[in-house]
Formats: sequence, C-alpha cells, structure tokens
Amino acid sequence: MKATLLLSLLLMGLLGYWFWPEQHAPKPVLVVGALSGTLAERDLPMMEALRDGLRQKAEAEGISLQLHIVDSQQAAADLKTQVADILSSGVDTVMGCGDSACVRTLLPVLQQSGALLLYPGSSEGLIDSAHLIHLGPVANQFLFPAVSWIRDNLGQRVMFIGSESARSHMLHRLMQDQLLADESVELIDAEFIGSQSELPQMLSKVTDYRPDVVLFDACEWYGDQPFMSGLNRQPGRVFSLCTDQLPPSDSSLFFVSAYFDNPHNPENRRLRAQYPQLSPLMVNVDWMLTMWGRALAAGHGEDMHHWLEYLRSHNDLTAAGPVLIDQHFQGSWRGMAIQQQVAGGGQNKLLWISDSMLRPVMYPGIEAPSDWKHFLTIFWRNAGGEWRTAVMKEERG
Repeated sequence: MKATLLLSLLLMGLLGYWFWPEQHAPKPVLVVGALSGTLAERDLPMMEALRDGLRQKAEAEGISLQLHIVDSQQAAADLKTQVADILSSGVDTVMGCGDSACVRTLLPVLQQSGALLLYPGSSEGLIDSAHLIHLGPVANQFLFPAVSWIRDNLGQRVMFIGSESARSHMLHRLMQDQLLADESVELIDAEFIGSQSELPQMLSKVTDYRPDVVLFDACEWYGDQPFMSGLNRQPGRVFSLCTDQLPPSDSSLFFVSAYFDNPHNPENRRLRAQYPQLSPLMVNVDWMLTMWGRALAAGHGEDMHHWLEYLRSHNDLTAAGPVLIDQHFQGSWRGMAIQQQVAGGGQNKLLWISDSMLRPVMYPGIEAPSDWKHFLTIFWRNAGGEWRTAVMKEERG
C-alpha cells in the first residue's frame, strides 16, 4: 500500500513536470527615443509602435515583458548614465533611437555592457560595432545614388543645407572628397543650421546663391512648414536626404527613400491601417517587431548569442521590398528609389529605382576607417561631447 502511494505521488510529479505551463522569466527590453522637445513629433509614432508592438508579441508567446522607456532628448552624459543603469540590471536588447546622434551617444555604453541596439533609421554610416544592427540605409546607399541622379537630371550647381550634427558634416565631407572630385558637380555653398532662429537667414542665402539644387539634410526642421514652404518657393529644385521621413504634403520636393508608398501593395495598405503616421522609419520599426516576435516564437530570443545568430543574414520581404541584414552586421542590403512628392497629396512620382539590393558599406571611398574616426572625434570635441548641437542648444536655452 505504501509503495503504491509513493509510486502514485512520483507519477503525479512527473506528469506535473511535463504538462505544467513553462514559466518564462520576464523579457527586458529598453526603448529609446525623443519624448520631449522639437524631435518628439518625429519619434513619438516610433515609440508608441514599439511599446504596443512589444507588448503584443510578448503576450502572444505567453512571456512577461519588462519594458523600459528612456527619453533621448537630454544631455549626452545624462542619457548615457540613465541607460547604463538600466542595462546593468540585465537588459541586453535596446530598440529605437530616432537618428544617428542618439546611436553614437549610446554605443560606448552598449559596448561596455554587451547589449545590442536595433536601430531602424538611416545614418551617415562610419560606424563599426558588433553591438548595433543597422536596419536603415547608410550613406553609400542613399547619398551616392542621389548625387549621381541630381547631376544627370537636375543641375550641376548644388547648395548643401544640413544641421549641426555629425551626420550632416560627414555627408558633406563624403560629397566633397568622394563624389565631386570629377568636378561635374559644383558645390557652391554648404550651410549647417543650429537653431530655428537661423531659418529665415537660410532662405535669404538660398535666394542669394540661386543654386540649381538645394541638397537638404537639416532633417530636424523637415516638419517646419513655413521654412519648408519658403524653401520650396525658391527658383531651384530641392532634393531631400531625409530618408526616414516623408516630405511635407504641400511640397514638390525630390527625395531618396527605401520605401515607395504604392497604394496597390497589400502590405502598404496593412501598414497604413496599423500606423496612421506611416513613414520609411515606421516600415523598419514594423520589420524589427516582426523579427523579435519570430525569434521569441522560435526560442532564439533567450540570450544574446542566439538572438545575434538569428539576425545574422536574416532576410525578409517588407513594404520597402526585399531586405537582408548583412552577415557581418555592417548594415542592411536593400533597394533604394528616387521620387518626387506631388503637392496636394497625390501619388508620388517614381523617377528611379535600383535594379538590385544595394550593399551597405560603412566606410565608403578611399579614406581609411581611422581617418573617418579622426574626423568624427574632431567634430565631437568641438561640439562639447555631443553628436548633434542642432536643436539641443535652443531647447536648453
């Protein structure tokens, strides 16, 4: 009798072990982006999509989500301290950042802690880190085709307008050193906007220089309607390098992007319904959430090693076309398109599209990575330890 009782208890224990629901430890994720200041309007759709999407994916897999959210619009030292404290609690996955200034600020902390950042936006490239998955296009994928197309279709006299940021200064240097060496394009002026108070003066300079093309990278002011309308009324053409954002609806800008909003594409219609403020950045955010959910379902999200191996050479078909994460994590292979915004909200004109996926090259051209790191260090020191002083100085008074 006693032996039978013990055998029954043992059998019940084994059945409980096999059939009791598996208890997962909470999955910690840190989301970073601008929640305040001028750039909040740009980043809030991304932050809300990541917050809601991560919760839905975790719930679908029966996993408890431990979500941390940090505002990137603060002094670099303060941002790094806050992120380092969160990562020290065991967080190894970071998502977000609205631009490369945020990415560059976080990289030292990520490398020290061993965490990984999935970044959905574009950048100047010039970054070599095993702690970054760069989902958006880099300079060789959007700047090089843009300047070649401008030369052949819009004109030779180009005025560059960027912001006081590492991105704009490095794109300008790429143009100077690599693209304009054959003198077929004349860079007549380069200006870098530091605050909103400089916008009227910038319009006056465009009037004075009368370029064939204004090559625009001051993306922090892409949503400033009076400035963009004034720029659009200038006699020359305006070509935008702000690949993560769609142009203002009342403009007729030319722009380069990885995403063409084809109304006949079912995936585009799905994204439109899900994300009212759809942009090229949001297409990559959706891709990032899809990969994270699939990794959880396949059991590849348990630790950093399995997560990285899942992402290596990962390919998908998104609303922006086929995409592939480079096997060496140097960026993402993707197609690019040059379009013209039709004022009044009509269908954008597709003017050029790459015939294959473009390989990401983090350090393009003849200059060595050490040279680019030297140029970046000089900018960072001159900017007081920040990767962008545009907007920030104005907001801090």
